[in-house]
Amino acid sequence: MNRILIENYIHQLSEIHSGSPWIDETFKKKIDALSDEDVFAKPHSQVHSVAEQVSHLTEWRKVIAGALAGFPYESIFDTPANWKSNDELKKMGWGKLKKEFYESHQEIISLLEKQQDAWLGKVYAGGYKMKYLVEGLMHHDLYHLGQIGIAIKFLKNLNGEC
Repeated sequence: MNRILIENYIHQLSEIHSGSPWIDETFKKKIDALSDEDVFAKPHSQVHSVAEQVSHLTEWRKVIAGALAGFPYESIFDTPANWKSNDELKKMGWGKLKKEFYESHQEIISLLEKQQDAWLGKVYAGGYKMKYLVEGLMHHDLYHLGQIGIAIKFLKNLNGEC
């Protein structure tokens, strides 16, 4: 059976998460060094905190994991789960939030490891194929990895670091 694309997607997701990608930035590298205080800080009124970004990514990964597992696709776009408030996230705590984020990555990888390339052509909702869903997940992760980087850079400037 052919798994060339599946293996490539697993590799790319793993690189973005904690590998050595060409961009030299990973989620692990960005968020593991942050203090509890830093992750909840809003560096600018128009910029989400790191905790808000990580929660947002985790919630979307849960949706995508469900779709990958064969459950009906249920968007959270217009729900409170899409962007939880810092106050709500502080109650959860950074340790739990980060743990759920890392677990969501592993769940996606585990689901992909069970598949063959032909599965990527399967339609899941609205005429979209699994390939579109997996690639969208990677695009979403990269977008927010950049957003987290911007938030951290703002925080460093506010704290007098460079």
